Amino acid sequence: MLALRTQPGFERCWFVELDKKNKEALETRTSAIPRRSEVRLGDVNVLVPRIVGEVPPSAPCFCFLDPEATEVHWSTVAQVAGRAKRPEILINFPLEMAFQRLLTTREPMDAASQEKADRFFPTPEWRAVRQARLDDRNPEKAKERYLNLYKKGLEGLGYKPDRIHSLMVKTPGQPGGKGHPVYHLVFASDHPKGSEIMKYVLERQNWLDRIVMGQLPFPEA
Repeated sequence: MLALRTQPGFERCWFVELDKKNKEALETRTSAIPRRSEVRLGDVNVLVPRIVGEVPPSAPCFCFLDPEATEVHWSTVAQVAGRAKRPEILINFPLEMAFQRLLTTREPMDAASQEKADRFFPTPEWRAVRQARLDDRNPEKAKERYLNLYKKGLEGLGYKPDRIHSLMVKTPGQPGGKGHPVYHLVFASDHPKGSEIMKYVLERQNWLDRIVMGQLPFPEA
């Protein structure tokens, strides 16, 4: 809804939903806003590369990928980034969510979970990160390495390191307290101005969070 209401507006918006009822509900909501948009039913890994392929090669393109766990395959990210004019990509990296239950530490990972992780990460290096987590029992270090592995994969797709940014999103905290990490937003752009704008937005979000949680004083009027 934010994408449809933003000004200046996107020329066209596509939304992909796997669940039929959710797709119908989304169609109802989006139809209330007079903007060119379309909701498609199906697997994001099949539909998103096709949709990106429909955008004129020279036109700017923004792609938001919002999985709950490992639904978005790395091959899909690679196909999207393979466009002649690389799109700006914003990815929900759900490390703190259902993904944690996939990367088990108290029991061996089953074959199905390993296959999901192989499809999600850019390389099999996640296995070494998990093993290090088992050896040194340092979960925070492992989380950082998982995130860096994903960002390194974006570099491999052609995005420059200084144009890849991330933000840890937390639950709202009580004044003076701390919120709990929920997920990371990972952004990559091929354009210096797009990178500059998103870097400012992400840093501002962290600043506002710290004020709300009592970690910084409210600015004077």
